[in-house]
Amino acid sequence: MFPLLLSSCSKIEVHVHDRHLFSYPLVKSYAEKQGPVTLVLIDYHHDILPLAPGNDVLASYSWVGRLLQEKLVSSVLWISGRNLELPNRDARMAWLCRSLSHTDPETEAFFKSKVVLCDWPEFCRMEIPENSVVTVDLDVCTKNPGPDPDVFVEEIAEWISSFKPELLTICLSAAYQNDSEDAWRWLSSFADGFTAESTWFLECGDFGEAPESLEETAAWNLWRENPDIFSCSACAFYPGGALWANAPLEARNALFKKKIRAGNGEAGLVIESWAEEGRAETERAANGKMPLYVKMASESLSASWRGEKFPSPEISVDFQNEKSLGVAVRFHSPWSDKGCLAFYGGLREEDIPAAISYCAEQASKDPRYGEMQSGVVEGLFANVCLFGAWKKMDNPTDFLPGYHSILIEETLSGNRTLLQSAIALERNYDRETFLSHLSSKAGLGSDGWKSQNLVFYKSPTVTAYKSLSD
Repeated sequence: MFPLLLSSCSKIEVHVHDRHLFSYPLVKSYAEKQGPVTLVLIDYHHDILPLAPGNDVLASYSWVGRLLQEKLVSSVLWISGRNLELPNRDARMAWLCRSLSHTDPETEAFFKSKVVLCDWPEFCRMEIPENSVVTVDLDVCTKNPGPDPDVFVEEIAEWISSFKPELLTICLSAAYQNDSEDAWRWLSSFADGFTAESTWFLECGDFGEAPESLEETAAWNLWRENPDIFSCSACAFYPGGALWANAPLEARNALFKKKIRAGNGEAGLVIESWAEEGRAETERAANGKMPLYVKMASESLSASWRGEKFPSPEISVDFQNEKSLGVAVRFHSPWSDKGCLAFYGGLREEDIPAAISYCAEQASKDPRYGEMQSGVVEGLFANVCLFGAWKKMDNPTDFLPGYHSILIEETLSGNRTLLQSAIALERNYDRETFLSHLSSKAGLGSDGWKSQNLVFYKSPTVTAYKSLSD
């Protein structure tokens, strides 16, 4: 899970990641070579929760504390917002004191002596030691960001570009963000505004990773309960690697301009997927249309309850054709499915509306889940997945859960079974869990995906949601 060690490719090394914990081994490695460093911590959180003796389980809320305990960080300049007026300044220090209150008095005094809390104007007047490492968590823009958080991001990028630290880490900790569109825009703006010569790396979390804290658990549940807010097709929040696999085009382009490379194994697969054959075509077909498609699914459901029938569109091309599109319509609550039908491929772009209406009507009568009760929509969502052309896979695990939908074909019977990417997104599946559910759906048992008599296909998928309660 941890990133690779520092390289010597450039004077400034920039590491982007989704959990601040990834900064720990990078700062540790740097400080072990250069000596104890000053940590410029631009972060709403202090991340200084001390670990009890014998506890080696690090997290994003304790990594700075461990570096202080290891004497690898000599002091922390904590910028917890752009403008910290009273009583916000006192509240931040009281928060730090509460975090330290369960330690012994000597340890508490040690940590307090190492932390200097300051706001942005105050920090910019300071003389910063040359042996400083800078780390930014974009959640700093969610509390006391000044008059305009976008301007604050520009100021941070400009200052760091001028200061030129040898090591910079920047974290998009989605669990502590309020708005997915804002967070992704801030990351793109930071990358665009960072002008110093540098080498950029991405570290991403695992697919199917566990939450670090109760706060993160609550955030993930909130995303799941409000997918039309936090999982919009243009910019979305998901746990771990799925966050980066579904990164919006603007953010991907901003990082591509930096020639970003992989800092860990999953990041390498994610970056490859950004330029994957078929992705651009699928996104082009989805561009600006996904909100319309989920609205259409919702309206078609209502029409089917009123007795309206929708004809099935004709399959026009082979599902592996580069121009082939497919679509799935699913109705679900945050915790269970209510009905689904899909055309996994063979559609043209102009066929999609008719396919959505037909799938919505049929999904409302899906025999696997029981017919949905007419007119009861409270707590339900419409989910539409748009599939691109299907590509034959080299092996069953050659995919990104939550980005690729997977199709298996039984070589003996010719039967095909599909499981769309949205299932992995909502349930935070890793690869093997996703494959187990797919093969169980095909009637092959949870280990059936390991059979030699299967052919696997994957498709880049764009997904969108709409609350039926709206």
